[in-house]
Amino acid sequence: MKRTIKFLPILMALFLLTGCFDDPGTDILFDDSFVELEAATTGSGGRDFTFTRLNDGTTYSAGFMINRADASAAQAVNVTYEVDAASTAIDGIHYTSAGTSVTIPAGEWTAELPFTILADGIEAGERLTIIVNLVSADIPVNESFASAPHTIQISCPSDLGGTYTSVATGDVGDGAGGSSGAWGPVTTEITVTSVGEILYTFSDISFGLYAGVYGIDAPAGNLQDICGTLTGVNTADQYADPFTINATVDGTNGVISLTWANTWGDTGSVVLTPVP
Repeated sequence: MKRTIKFLPILMALFLLTGCFDDPGTDILFDDSFVELEAATTGSGGRDFTFTRLNDGTTYSAGFMINRADASAAQAVNVTYEVDAASTAIDGIHYTSAGTSVTIPAGEWTAELPFTILADGIEAGERLTIIVNLVSADIPVNESFASAPHTIQISCPSDLGGTYTSVATGDVGDGAGGSSGAWGPVTTEITVTSVGEILYTFSDISFGLYAGVYGIDAPAGNLQDICGTLTGVNTADQYADPFTINATVDGTNGVISLTWANTWGDTGSVVLTPVP
């Protein structure tokens, strides 16, 4: 059978496509310019920022960014913004802002909003929000991405890696979240290994309980150090039983005081002393 190829739809499509160009090969298919908050374009609609608290008055440029979409970026664009009243961060305590406007220079597609973070005013564990709303600009504001929370928190210099002598006591679980008796004291050696700026693994999630009571090896666990306050991170044993771990570090001698518990009912109270 002879097949006939119909060219008309293809020719029409090519006509419509090339008709979008004033100068084919140099322009884009549309002439649309707008500004938006970079944090608003993320999957969560916001972004987290962590700053190091040094307790010496050190401040940081926030890194909050504004973007523009523009075919040429030939002209500077002035943008005004405001801090939403629902923000939990406090101006003058947690941050300062140099006015309520910013300029994206000609030839540039981004600019940083003029926020300064006062890290010494943020406490360990605090997650504070600076919600920025774009108000107006020389070109349209993309209303879909005109507001976003910028969550600020702190970390501190951390150096917990090493070998520790662990002395632990606690209760043996009864399988229902309760206790069937005490265990310890158990003295063992724990190795703490740095796996990130503030994240560590420790070699025995049970600090001697599993080996001493159940006769099995316990897996390693994870701790995050936020300015001397330690918490377990994605930490569970080989049976997928999650562990709740909380600890503090003595800043003078490096001793870690720690408590842990799982849903079986096992608990532990642990003192980790650095080995010289």
